[in-house]
Order: sequence, then structure tokens, then C-alpha cells
Amino acid sequence: MKVLFINHYFDQDIKELVNFKRDEHEFHWISPQYFANPVYHYLPPEVFDGLSAYFKKEYEEKRIKVEKIITKLLYKLYETYDFDIVISPSDTFFYVRPLINACHKIGVPFFVAQKETTISPGTMEVHSKDVGKFCPFISDYMTVCSENHKEFWLRAGTAKDLIKVTGQPRFDLYYRVTKNDLHGLKDMSPKIQNKKVILFFTYELNAYLESANDYGDWKGLREQTEDILSKAAKTGEYLILIKPHPQHNLEDISYFSARVLAQAGNKGVDFVKILDRGMDARELIIQADIIVAFQTTVLLEALAIGKRVIYTYWGDSLKRSKSFVLPFHDFPEILDIAYSPDELMELLIKENKGIKINEKVIDERMKLVNKYLGPFDGMASMRTWASIDEIFSKYSTLTIEQKLHRKKILKLKKYHVFKGILACSINIFIDNLLIILFTVVGLEKYVKKIEMYKYLRKRRKKELQEVRKKEIISSFQIIGPIKVFFNKKVW
Repeated sequence: MKVLFINHYFDQDIKELVNFKRDEHEFHWISPQYFANPVYHYLPPEVFDGLSAYFKKEYEEKRIKVEKIITKLLYKLYETYDFDIVISPSDTFFYVRPLINACHKIGVPFFVAQKETTISPGTMEVHSKDVGKFCPFISDYMTVCSENHKEFWLRAGTAKDLIKVTGQPRFDLYYRVTKNDLHGLKDMSPKIQNKKVILFFTYELNAYLESANDYGDWKGLREQTEDILSKAAKTGEYLILIKPHPQHNLEDISYFSARVLAQAGNKGVDFVKILDRGMDARELIIQADIIVAFQTTVLLEALAIGKRVIYTYWGDSLKRSKSFVLPFHDFPEILDIAYSPDELMELLIKENKGIKINEKVIDERMKLVNKYLGPFDGMASMRTWASIDEIFSKYSTLTIEQKLHRKKILKLKKYHVFKGILACSINIFIDNLLIILFTVVGLEKYVKKIEMYKYLRKRRKKELQEVRKKEIISSFQIIGPIKVFFNKKVW
């Protein structure tokens, strides 16, 4: 089976699904930007910020145009990578929905392995209605992590027989690796060896809220948390790691990074590390000693594997937005709750403060984990693949129309592959000449841009050469037709 993943911040689940079937199937993934970039200039910015805007009546003509473009882009991929199934973390994204009908025309199932996990009471009540109204589930099947998550989709109008609770594939890693299998965080530099590792999962100032205007934001809570962590760094006894969310705004990362490092001062700056937002949170959790977190799935992951967890819970914003946050504050018997900055400091530096983790605490933790994350037993990938295989088997017989559609797309495959390789070779040669020219005349900003184009063209050329040789692609990521990336919005 040739599997194509739509990788919308889906890396960890992809890794586990691939790991489980590595020797049985061929795997590729494509960035959703491949579909989104070419349609940015057709649509207003509001369409990219919510569910309902895309479906406004005044955008009807634009929607028709956009959906034709996105369908064409999928078939351009199929032209060289004749995949058998598409797996996506969701089908609510407007640039993903046209792919479903396009896949069905060529007899390819579209499967959703939901990557979202925790659902707050407010999200369950409000957001499920919006999803059901504007972008109801239209794919072939979906897997979800828990009964709680299944309830969300049932409220959104999804048929019961299209949903399976499997657990989350990415959590299988906790049953596969140990601390010894991972690169040691404490070996980052000689200055930070043998320090206790405090891992803080930071967040954007309006994260987890339906509307920041209605409920305020988390500026006070986050910055007071940062101040305490900076104080702890100054003691020289701790390594403070701050991990942004994978989708965290880069401007905000720059803002809080500068602030935290300034707060740490000369005495603590060597013991504070702002991590790349793309780092694997699971590996960090395994290696950390103390997890500091607010509203995040990783808090539950840390509870499940027996880590010491401190939940930050203070400020007026929390009082105004209780229904949109997960009720971790209701469980002081299984995790430490800091009700003020001073209490956070005490919990960090005093060994005898906070709960003692024992078998009874672990059992109670798992009840909460199972509610929000579903089965947490290292077998979620196995259950997810069982559902994927079942759906794939239903597409084993193609209709005459589907066969003809595939034939039409693939009939000039050899020509398109040869043409693509030749075009890449010519453009790489031209790029080299331009790099030399612009370097000589001192136009460095153009050199960097051309080098990026050259990199993409080299990747695309390698892909096509491997397709021509009928080899399994050496890199899972597909670049696809290169002109897509020379649009108004590029990566």
C-alpha cells in the first residue's frame, strides 16, 4: 500500500504509524502548504482564521475556483506518486475538503486519524455545533483517541459507525523507548550537567480560548510563571527548558525569549534554554524531572508516565473563562497545583512540598488520562491500522469511471517525470549563475532567496529520479510540482 499523509503538525503520529508498518507499506507525506499556498491570493485573511468565513455566500465563486485548483494539485501529485490511500489529521481545513471528492473519483479512500485530544466543556458545547454546521465530517472514516473525543464528533453530527476509539498513536512511543534511548538533555554543555531539569510548556497569550476579546488573555499568568522560572535558574541548581507549541507564533516566541533571558540575567542565562518549537515533546517529557504546564495535552502525558507535574492556576482570566479550560484544578490529589507565583517557587525548590507519587496516585492519574486521551497502552497504532486496513479493503474494486480517471491522469507519467527532471536541471544551472552574479554585485538578500529555490529544485529532481527508477523514495517528504512554492505565500 502506498500511503500519503497530509502532515498538518502530524509528525509524531506519522512516526508511530510508520514505525508499526515500516516493512509492509510505502510512506510519503506532503505539507498542507502545498495545497494552501496557491490559493492565498484568492481568499481574504479571515478565511484562514476560523471555520465559518470560507462558507460565506459572497465567496461562492472564489470557493469554486479554489476547489478546482486544489483538486488539480492533488492529481499533479498522483501523476507521479500513485498513492492508494490519503491519511489526514482532520478534514475541517477548507483546503483539505476538496481532496476528499477528488480522491473518491480515482478510487482512493480518505481516512482521518484525528490528532486532537482534550476537549474542554466549552469546546464540547460550542465548537461541536460550529463544526457540524460549517464543516461536518465527510471523509470515509475517522479514528479518535477517546470516548470524550468521540462524543464531540457525535455532537457535530457524525454517524456513529464512522468513528472508532483507538487511543493516540503518538503516545505509543512511551512504551517503546526509555531515557537511555534518547540524546541526553543534561549533556547540552558542561555548565548544565547534573542539574535538575524543569520543563515548561509555554503557550500563546490567547491559547485555549474561544475569543480573547471576551475572556482576556494569559499574559499575567505566563509572565509570572516565566519570572519564577528565571529565579530558579539563578540558583544554579536547575536547567530550565521552555518549549513552545509546534504552531506557536514566531513573533511571540521572540518576545518571550528576550524577556525570559533578560529576567534570568548573567547569573541564570546559562541555565535557561528556549527550545525549538519543532522538537519532540515526548522525548523531552521522558528526560525531564519536573513538568510545569497549563492547558496542554502534554500535562496528561507526563501524569501517565509518573512524572512530577506542576499545574499553574491563578489570575482573573481563569475566573472568566472556566468553561473553556480543562478542569485540572479539580485534581490536587494527583498533581501539584500552584495557586500563586510564590507557591510555584516553593513547589520547584522544596523537595518535601507537593504530592508523593505512589501506586494509588498513578491509578487515579490513569483514570483522568483515559478520559481525555483514551487507551494509553502502547497499542494505539495497531488499532488505528486495523481501521485503515478495513477501509482500504472496501476500495479494492474500482468502478469503470474510477479506472478511466486514473488512466487519464497517469497516461503521460513518463513524459511528465522526464520533463520535470529536465526543468529542474536547467533551473538549477541558472540558479548557480545568478548566485555568482548577485554575490559579485553584493545583493545578498537575493542570493538567499535563490538558494532556497535551488534547494527545492534539487529535492524535486531527486524525487523524480527515484520515481523514474521505481525506487522507494529515500525521504518521506514529497515536495511536489515546484512552481507551487513560488506563489505569493511561500512556506
